[in-house]
Amino acid sequence: MQFNLSSANQYVLWLKDLFLTYLPQLVIAIVILVVGWFIAKFIKRTVRRILYRTKLDKAVSLFLTQIVYIVLVVFVILIAINQLGISTTPITGAIVGMMVGIGMSLKSSVTMITSGVILVSSRPFKIGEFVDIGGTMGTVEDINFIYCTLRTTDGREVKMPNAVITSRIITNYSNNEFRRNDFVIGIGYDSDLKKAKEILQKLVNEDERILKTEDKSFLIKVNTLGDSSVDILVRYWTKRADFLETKWYITEQSKLLFDQNNIEIPFPQRQVHFSKESSALSV
Repeated sequence: MQFNLSSANQYVLWLKDLFLTYLPQLVIAIVILVVGWFIAKFIKRTVRRILYRTKLDKAVSLFLTQIVYIVLVVFVILIAINQLGISTTPITGAIVGMMVGIGMSLKSSVTMITSGVILVSSRPFKIGEFVDIGGTMGTVEDINFIYCTLRTTDGREVKMPNAVITSRIITNYSNNEFRRNDFVIGIGYDSDLKKAKEILQKLVNEDERILKTEDKSFLIKVNTLGDSSVDILVRYWTKRADFLETKWYITEQSKLLFDQNNIEIPFPQRQVHFSKESSALSV
């Protein structure tokens, strides 16, 4: 096999012409990539500083900053490719198609992340607060873009997806310094109503945990006349930290004091009467 020197020279000349033709475009493309990368980093830092000065949560700020940075980097790459004379239309279409495919395959994850952004930005609760989310009660231990972690009063760890949380009713027991309790206790119709109210009045007055200010004063009123009892409402306010202890104390002392003063607390009873006729028929 003979080596054709003329063909080899032509091939080298062709490569030389190709290199010289595209070298300026290649250099410009590399410059665009390097400069664009530095600009993207600068914009990322600027956006992050601006977002940190707002009331947005730090996690949300980092998430949005990262999205801005990725979009800028992709934009710079497309400009560099276009500088080489390569059409970016197919590439853009491929990127869009890929993003759509990824979005469809990760639909549930994207939904949870979106819910996480909404949850963190709206701040219906914070770490350390006691909440009720759709019937699940506990202290918030962690909040991220996928799920939140609650610690229930009996020590269980509950991880709730953000998509579930944003669709449930959220009750926050920690965002107010004070809590109100509506305590209802029933007495018999034959019991002394005035005496019962005096006992409850004294019990509430002597408890220092119960607030007695103008805007948070307590009241003791007859609430309803039930089928078998007169229901008395005791409404009072306490500090959040004293709520449960005060509730338990008032409930127990009401029963003990009513017993000492012969005030009946009725309970459901059923009386069955037998007539002579019914007894005769049964025989």
